[in-house]
Order: sequence, then C-alpha cells, then structure tokens
Amino acid sequence: MIRGTLEHGYAVLDDYRHMRITVNEGSKTSLKLDDKGRYDELTSNIAESVNAMFNEAR
Repeated sequence: MIRGTLEHGYAVLDDYRHMRITVNEGSKTSLKLDDKGRYDELTSNIAESVNAMFNEAR
C-alpha cells in the first residue's frame, strides 16, 4: 500500500535519490525536472551495487 499524496511523493523524490546514493554506494541516479521545476524523470542504475554485493558474498 502506498501512503500519502502524489504531491508529497514527488516532493520527496530528491531525498529518495539521495538515500539511494548513500545506501547503495556506487549506484547512479538522475532526477530531471521540467522548466517549471516539476518532476520529469527519475532514473537509477544499481547494477554496480548488485555486482558489489555478489562479490562480497563470495
């Protein structure tokens, strides 16, 4: 279940992106905003983090 409003969800996207980078060292994220400063696109690549996890497990 998702809680909260759409507005709140979009407002915390940058915080979410920051936490992804902090927790998943080596991950790459990009948050793009439109010309009015509103959410346009969020991309994330955690492949490096997954690879690191598997390498540490060996």
